[in-house]
Amino acid sequence: MALLTVLALLVGCGAKQKSRDDLLKEFVERALMERYLTNDYDLYLNDVDYGVELDTVQQQMLVAIHKQFADYQEKKHGPVVYVNMTDVVKEEGDSVCYVHYIVAYADSTQESTVMKVVDEGGEWKIKSRN
Repeated sequence: MALLTVLALLVGCGAKQKSRDDLLKEFVERALMERYLTNDYDLYLNDVDYGVELDTVQQQMLVAIHKQFADYQEKKHGPVVYVNMTDVVKEEGDSVCYVHYIVAYADSTQESTVMKVVDEGGEWKIKSRN
């Protein structure tokens, strides 16, 4: 009986839930590296809270703007080599975070950037405006 109890405790401890910090890091990696930097702007827009519901024309316009900026940056600096999250500043009981990260390009240019990320009902979103 004692052996079964110990085994149950060990199995239960193995099912560790991810922390909010882990979930935030996964969100940033997915939004930036898997979507934005791979030019999957349609999915990237799902990660951004624009403050209003976007219609199809607005979505298409934002996708075009993101593509145009990415093309400009690539012509100027070459492709993105890596993105590295450098700091997270939390506010309002961890529901608002300012994520600092560096974007490095093939020509060795590094851009330091910050984005506001908010927790909206358990789901992280990039906040496009205050």
